[in-house]
Amino acid sequence: LVMDCVDGWSIIPAENLVAAFAGTPIDRALFACVHDAAEARVMLEALETGVDGVCLRTNDPAEVRALADAMRSFGGESSEKLELVPARVTAVKRVGAGDRCAVDAATNFELGEGMLVGSFASGLFLIHAENIECGYVNTRPFRVNAGPTASYVRAPNGKTSYLSELRCGSEILVCAADGRTRVANVARVKMERRSMLMIEADHPSGPDVGTLAVLLQNAETCRLVRPGGAHVSVAELVPGDEVLVVCDRVARHTGVAVEE
Repeated sequence: LVMDCVDGWSIIPAENLVAAFAGTPIDRALFACVHDAAEARVMLEALETGVDGVCLRTNDPAEVRALADAMRSFGGESSEKLELVPARVTAVKRVGAGDRCAVDAATNFELGEGMLVGSFASGLFLIHAENIECGYVNTRPFRVNAGPTASYVRAPNGKTSYLSELRCGSEILVCAADGRTRVANVARVKMERRSMLMIEADHPSGPDVGTLAVLLQNAETCRLVRPGGAHVSVAELVPGDEVLVVCDRVARHTGVAVEE
């Protein structure tokens, strides 16, 4: 069945049909006609399960490419599987105050999940979400305390952004300790001036490659992830500890990987 809405209504009819098709034989499929990638994503997420496919009506090649990207991440799952490797911490230093970003997602993070953030795009640290219970503050399962505005953050499709570029609706890459990723949207970004720590680590490829670094808020609720998936507070981190990072040897231009 191909759904083609002509009266301006599309979301409610799609949800009604998705519900009606639930439990039907596997040789039946529901498709929806759409005009752009954004509309396609709405159809693919209708009632969480979504339609089985979409028919794109467009003369714009950019929309075709955008739809291909959306299909790779529809339902929140991403085709990207990242290799996280241990990096040995060499220094943890107080560096004064800075403008830090708390990124609130439009979804909750699971235990072991967070965002990839760093001072250099060549090496990003897995920063755990604020979903760990403690006795002093309520959890924020939708939040990652990601660091200063100038830090790089991993985005979908192999791209990076500055934290300062994130807005309501921006796409971010949620990453688990085992490298599984999914795409989420930003609900808001809270920027506040807070005391910061600088964390440095040896590059896993060797000393000739350089040093990795990240600035994070000096707070017990700000955590990185150890090999194996356990979390560790920056307040407890000491030189010699190992934390998970993603390394990237390519050059970048406006967040896009380029070959030199």
